[in-house]
Amino acid sequence: MTRRGALSVVAAAFALRFALAFLLPPAFDEAYYWRLSRHLAWGYLDHPPAFAWTILAGTVPFGNGLVAVRLGAILCGALATLATWRAGAALAGDEARGAAAGAALNLMPAAIGLTAAATIDAPLIGASALFLWAAIVAARQGGAAWLAVGAAAGLALLSKYSALFEGLGLALWLVATPAGRRHLATPWPWLGLGVAIAVFAPNLAWNAGHGWATFAKQFGRVGQGGFAPLHLVDYPLGQVALMTPPILWLAVVGARAAWRGGADDPRRLVAFVAAPLPLYMAVHALHQRVEANWLAAIYPAVAVLAAEALAGAGDLSRATRRWAKAAAPVGLGASALALAAAAGAFGGLAPVCAKIGG
Repeated sequence: MTRRGALSVVAAAFALRFALAFLLPPAFDEAYYWRLSRHLAWGYLDHPPAFAWTILAGTVPFGNGLVAVRLGAILCGALATLATWRAGAALAGDEARGAAAGAALNLMPAAIGLTAAATIDAPLIGASALFLWAAIVAARQGGAAWLAVGAAAGLALLSKYSALFEGLGLALWLVATPAGRRHLATPWPWLGLGVAIAVFAPNLAWNAGHGWATFAKQFGRVGQGGFAPLHLVDYPLGQVALMTPPILWLAVVGARAAWRGGADDPRRLVAFVAAPLPLYMAVHALHQRVEANWLAAIYPAVAVLAAEALAGAGDLSRATRRWAKAAAPVGLGASALALAAAAGAFGGLAPVCAKIGG
């Protein structure tokens, strides 16, 4: 994909974000998060604190109007786009792949929607993209770059605890690959781990002083519910809907190329980072429903893998080339349809939604 084409996709995606921000009435969750943001703390019952900072990024300078409440989420979308673009470029030293990665992220309806409203996932997607970019740079350069990995990991954990699975993926890469083990023989990844713990420490301290409330709520659901394997059906269907079939197909092609590329193929790092969360959620789906947005942390990695598939355009199968051509119209079209549907659905809830800034 050319830089101009990628910028066109990103511009269209941000137009959809602003349309969502201006047109949709407030949802219940947004009103709840806005209320919490007015009482800053290092933790809350439901989640760590980054969502409150995201809301304040808009409300402090612009007041408590609905668009201001959502502005921080849109800024997180911009951060995620930039970091995913740079991650794709850093992986192979190719700006065209970076452009394709940034565009791929903005062709996922979920990545658009979750960074257009005041959601928990908006800062998570931004921090996850920073984490992936930093990890790719650290894998290539080593040294103090691992400190940036730790800082981004800590920010991701302050956004949502599902970021733990990204760290697990990176740890597996460090242990399982020759390149990773070479880094482990130096002090830098360990120092990066220390930075991650230091950044995350205020939330740990808050939980320790409040009976580990957030941990109990989030991790208490693990293992709940009886054996219900039918959730294994709606789990992948939800991901197909929110990330679109073309992007998911291309990401699988990119991951397969990474595994075939040899033990030290740099693309393996991205595959390792992406793999643990969906695998865990598949196990979770054996007894409880998996909400479709629970994989938001890996959207940047999925976008980079999709861009890697596009890089081999001349060697792609006919079916994959067709999926690649369909990615933009399907992604932007699905997002536009979701906007229209959501506007209708939330319009009926408007009388009972909390009025923010009214």
